[in-house]
Formats: sequence, structure tokens, C-alpha cells
Amino acid sequence: MVQLMGVSWIRLNPEDAGVLTRAPEPLELPVGATIVQGLLAAGIAQNTVHRLIKTRSVAVFGVYALDSTVLYEGDRIEILDKLLADPMESRSRRVAHKRKLGLAQFGKVERRSQKRSKI
Repeated sequence: MVQLMGVSWIRLNPEDAGVLTRAPEPLELPVGATIVQGLLAAGIAQNTVHRLIKTRSVAVFGVYALDSTVLYEGDRIEILDKLLADPMESRSRRVAHKRKLGLAQFGKVERRSQKRSKI
């Protein structure tokens, strides 16, 4: 008899903004199942599963998954949405904006507290 374990899965959409807005759906899988088996059990087509894994669009609790990733009891499979902007490009735009406004103090650490250390 095959032992089963409970995992869950959720697809994150762009409008969710990376926040879980609904409960993950439960899945019952054999102990030792891989991420590929979990996605197939969730009803996702095999060619789509491999594309998702290849493009790093699948994670287990926020950690990118490979096709060989083994699932454990209680894991949450996450199908991630596409990035709307390149994070490095966004950071560069923020830095340029702060420089333009004269707000940036690059290379200096701002102290949030006026307390002095007792050295």
C-alpha cells in the first residue's frame, strides 16, 4: 500500500502582488513525490510543467524548485507570476530619482537613532 502525504499548491497572479490572497488547494501525493509529480497531480499539462520549471516559475515556500525537488508533508507548491519589471532596472531608476532630488547619501549610513554607543 502506498503511503500518501498532504501538500498544497497555489498559483500567484500579478494582481496578488506576491501576497497569498486565497487558501492553497490541497493535494494528496505518494511519499517521496517530486515537484513535477505534484504539478501534474494539480492538473497542469506536462509541457507546461517543464516550461514553468525551466523559467524558474515554480517554488516551494518561496524557494525556486528544480525538476528533481522532492516534496515533503505540508509543503506548498507555488506557481509564480511573471515579473512586471526587472528588479535591477527598478533599483537603478529609484537611485537616479533620489540623486535628482538630492536625497541620496551614497556611501554613508544614516543613523535612525540618536543614541551613542558606550565604547
